[in-house]
Amino acid sequence: TVLFGLKSKPSARVERWMLRLMPYSYTIKYVKGENNCADALSRLIGDRKLPHNDKFLEEESEYYVNVVTKEAVPNTLSLEEIERCSKEDTELKQVRACYHQASWDKKCVNYLPIRDEISCVGDIVLRRTRIVIPRELRHKCIQLAHEGHLGIVGTKERLRTKCYWPKMHIDVEKFVNSCKGCQLVSHPSRPEPMKSTQLPS
Repeated sequence: TVLFGLKSKPSARVERWMLRLMPYSYTIKYVKGENNCADALSRLIGDRKLPHNDKFLEEESEYYVNVVTKEAVPNTLSLEEIERCSKEDTELKQVRACYHQASWDKKCVNYLPIRDEISCVGDIVLRRTRIVIPRELRHKCIQLAHEGHLGIVGTKERLRTKCYWPKMHIDVEKFVNSCKGCQLVSHPSRPEPMKSTQLPS
């Protein structure tokens, strides 16, 4: 199916639908257009209020956070590896401390503008649905994203779907500009300059 096919990477819109549907057990069936009745009016939301259950909402919220964390892990990097490195990372230790104390100081100056987007799951730090990669794994992440030599723009776009760290764009530019494979492709060999032939006297 479109949702679970592995032949191509789904779009961001399809990925959001995958996250929404994960809590449910369902079977996808094809229905011909002629048999698909237009019943939009029967699905309008009424004024009646649903019962409020704090425990259910808390469990559901925790479930979605765990799903987002798992889905945000870059390929060939395990969640355990990211958690282990995040736990030992000095910068992320400070970020977690600021987050839990709800007090952001100059030690986390790079995270101040996005402090409202930061959350923590165990020792893993998230910016919305993207994992903040610990310093030890950043070079490896860029290597993985640069497979196929996509160039600076393509590598940045691939990383931004799942990863984040301060000044990531600068690290990507340095890596791609020093990539020997990219240099060979982007700088083709030039023909030797032509020499003028001396006319006989």
